[in-house]
Amino acid sequence: AAGAGLGGKGPSSPLKGPSSTVPQGLIDEFLERVKYVRMAPVGPDDTAGELSLAGVVDAIAAHEQEHGDASGRNRLFYLALPSELYPPLANAIHREGRSPTGWTRLVLEKP
Repeated sequence: AAGAGLGGKGPSSPLKGPSSTVPQGLIDEFLERVKYVRMAPVGPDDTAGELSLAGVVDAIAAHEQEHGDASGRNRLFYLALPSELYPPLANAIHREGRSPTGWTRLVLEKP
């Protein structure tokens, strides 16, 4: 997770704009359900990744509580970090951040 920080809207959406063929109401509804959280920088050891992930997991729980029908739905983690940090962070997400009922996906940005 990366972006504008807890409570931030993240980067501007490529979905908004007059050229979109998707009705603006559907775009707005989708964007209301997306949570974009910037994770603290992590170190190469597993513990550092897990500690940073705790804030992200807390943000997910708060978001799911705010949107009652979102609880346990799908989760996507976008990771833009050095490749040596992929394994410890993926393991931490596997242990603490997976969706209890939906799918969980990791997107790894190539450095």
